[in-house]
Amino acid sequence: MNRMRTGVAFGIFLALPLLAGCSQDEFDLTTATDQTQHVSSEAPTQMQAGPIQVRLQADEGRLVMLLSNPSNAPVELMGKRPGEKPDELQDSRAIDFAGKSHWLPGRIISPGQTIRLVFPPLLEANVSGNESVNSSPLPGSNDSPGYIAPKGYGEGNSDNQVEDADWDWPTGTELTVHLIFRQQNTDGSLTLFDRTLDFRRTSK
Repeated sequence: MNRMRTGVAFGIFLALPLLAGCSQDEFDLTTATDQTQHVSSEAPTQMQAGPIQVRLQADEGRLVMLLSNPSNAPVELMGKRPGEKPDELQDSRAIDFAGKSHWLPGRIISPGQTIRLVFPPLLEANVSGNESVNSSPLPGSNDSPGYIAPKGYGEGNSDNQVEDADWDWPTGTELTVHLIFRQQNTDGSLTLFDRTLDFRRTSK
């Protein structure tokens, strides 16, 4: 039953508009493995990042990354807040073939929730149609309680739009995605965990 729900959920997220184009490029996952894993438009490639389930799939020339939280406690994807300088050590980012960092916005992934990241990002800031979302960070962060994210950010299935949304990922080049997460433990302490994924964009 869980596998069925997972497949349905991934299909729903892929069905959300991705600015349809003609590109059929796919991706190779090359992170610290003896054998490259291919990310195609067929069955998703799956892995773990701490308690977070990561699923990867190609769609219309973009890399779609779904982050699911099956645990009983919220997980924060740490990232840049609009209008503020990024934290080199604590904010999630994508690093392109030229070495430039593209910072991801912070998100709360509630228990049982899945969020979607898209690389390169979409140029529409409000894919899901949602207005502003209340995205309070976990205790112990330097964000103020009740932080209200702009349209398309925060909790929910909206994508990784941020100020730096207009960038490309040419065929044959690499992209590194560094994800940093934080989760509160039952004793009130916070656990940090991260996952770095290296990709190469390839022609189908």
